[in-house]
Amino acid sequence: MPSPSRRGLLRSLAPLPALAAAAGCTALDSPSKTSLRELYAVNGRETAHALHVRVSADDERVLETSVELPPGGRERLDCAWPTDARSYTLAASADGADWHRHTVASGDDECLTAELVAGENDVAFGTFDQCPTGIGESCR
Repeated sequence: MPSPSRRGLLRSLAPLPALAAAAGCTALDSPSKTSLRELYAVNGRETAHALHVRVSADDERVLETSVELPPGGRERLDCAWPTDARSYTLAASADGADWHRHTVASGDDECLTAELVAGENDVAFGTFDQCPTGIGESCR
């Protein structure tokens, strides 16, 4: 049996780096888990608006509410979701327009504070790597 040539061997091994790189993709694509401790609705517009909010924890809807906000208004939403580490998806719609979604990712943080900001044409999502420190300041 003839021995394989160096070029043939290299050609047969060429796909291995791509497979090795793709091997971690399933871990990267899976949502991370965190503890959502505070959630704020914010009106970044110059007129009053209603912000419709949905929160899902591990694909189960745990909050659906609407908040009337004055221009530049900011309101903390009542905690209606579990605070143990889960995968959270936030969804918001300003005045019944298109829904915008965001999966809350934590990296190495134990808990997060999130904001849903109604802009002129969409809803922006912000997360902050901070836990409230005072009693009664967060969901428990």
